[in-house]
Amino acid sequence: MGIATLSSRLLGMVREMCYSGFMGDGPVAATFQLAFMIPNLFRRLLGEGALTASFIPIFKQKEKNDGPTAMWHAANAVISGLLVVSALITVAVVLLISLVLALDSPDLIGPGIVKAMPELAIKTAALLSPDTRLMLELSRIMFPYMIVITLTAIFMGILNARGHFFVPAMGATLLNLTLIGIVFFVAPHWGKTLDRQIFALAFGVLVAGVIQAVYQLPTLYRDGFNFRWATPWRDETVRQVVRKMIPGMMGVAAFQLNMLITQGMAYSVDPDRHIVASFGYAVRLMELPQGIFGL
Repeated sequence: MGIATLSSRLLGMVREMCYSGFMGDGPVAATFQLAFMIPNLFRRLLGEGALTASFIPIFKQKEKNDGPTAMWHAANAVISGLLVVSALITVAVVLLISLVLALDSPDLIGPGIVKAMPELAIKTAALLSPDTRLMLELSRIMFPYMIVITLTAIFMGILNARGHFFVPAMGATLLNLTLIGIVFFVAPHWGKTLDRQIFALAFGVLVAGVIQAVYQLPTLYRDGFNFRWATPWRDETVRQVVRKMIPGMMGVAAFQLNMLITQGMAYSVDPDRHIVASFGYAVRLMELPQGIFGL
């Protein structure tokens, strides 16, 4: 597991170097980093410890006390709950972004809606600079990454509880390799300008997330996993997992929300948009030793 984590962290730094070489630290890099920060926040909150740390003991307890049937039912209940909650959040955010973008382009939604909300349309259009519009467009594409990364987190927890460590830990390596490949082989052919090519990376984030989740399925199925919908609302396992997740998430959220607010402020006050990307690269470099040794 240490070898796999080391590999993924080093490749993560290589990925950031490739990003830097590809898009620099200008407005496009700033918009991409901000657009990715919110779905990536869920990766930090769920995918790197909080979910798996709370789920594994409960999952193992079910196996020991109640047998395999109850164990797999508990897993399916947690997965079902994660799917519903993450899908609802994703749909709400994507619809909201789409509405804002539509108000910025009244011809896309017809004169009737614009007449009904003229003041809102004018204010929205006045707020959306080309950079902000690009950021919202990228956010709309990448936000569904939240769904696949939460699934990846629970898959990792199940595999760890069943004694598999190398396979789930290597998932991040596949994600980084996919994104590095997209930078070199897909993005340059996506368009003639950087603000068009960056959309290849946005779709690449989704593809890489799906690969990371699907990569774990063969090992899960060999171990006996078979997904079946299990109503999560009154399931005791789901309640226990949520209760135990909250303290761990609060610790991670403090730093990550600080980052999000800081970057948002930097984006708003820097007309050249250089601070956001440069600061983001610096934070990645700062986190490298923690990622290699601490985790």
